[in-house]
Amino acid sequence: MFNVMPPNVFSAYQRYFKLNERSLAKLAEENDSPSLSTLKRWSIRYGWLTLAKVHDEALTQRMLHDLVERRTLTTLELIAEGKKNFLNWARVDGDVRELSARERRHLSQPTVRDFIRLIRFEQELLSTRPK
Repeated sequence: MFNVMPPNVFSAYQRYFKLNERSLAKLAEENDSPSLSTLKRWSIRYGWLTLAKVHDEALTQRMLHDLVERRTLTTLELIAEGKKNFLNWARVDGDVRELSARERRHLSQPTVRDFIRLIRFEQELLSTRPK
């Protein structure tokens, strides 16, 4: 799909790729750069525009993947925190009142739904408390 670039062409491409606003004219103005006509010829022959787009798309996909991964991790951290708080509550309050068999089972085996409810409840409490 792409031609292998000689070292001098690849070096020019790397400088082109790193420009904030990619422009062959701006690259030609830099010191030690070939003429604009040479850069245009290289750009067409070696597909610089396509290479830059492919790289930009891959970078965007990676950034989106990282964002989703961080958000998932944050959600899992919230659930873990909710689980810890839930179990702490069960230890304290579980001894204070009499519990039915269903309540004891529920406390000893909380579900993800329970954690999500707890997290929502905590968020409500935090959003309504005076600052």
